[in-house]
Amino acid sequence: MEKQGGSEKFDKVCDIIKEKRLFIKLTIELNDNLFNELYLISSELNSNESEIIEKALESYFDSLDEIIVDKRLDDLQNKKERLIDADDVWKELGI
Repeated sequence: MEKQGGSEKFDKVCDIIKEKRLFIKLTIELNDNLFNELYLISSELNSNESEIIEKALESYFDSLDEIIVDKRLDDLQNKKERLIDADDVWKELGI
């Protein structure tokens, strides 16, 4: 789902998904090695492949969060980005 232009709709859909804990069906392609490893792990843990993939993605996204934070800090230090005082934002928005 694109967030461009309709960010309020996107945010609303995300809120509904979080609130109701809806599941989205997704079809993926895996190479043989990943598929075999996924099958072995799910068998060993008596879990289904979807649960393993969901936990793996959550873990991966957590590590990406750290990478993104480091990048943003580097961008601030290298003057590629700048911080804007919250009071200035509120003032400009009329809040």
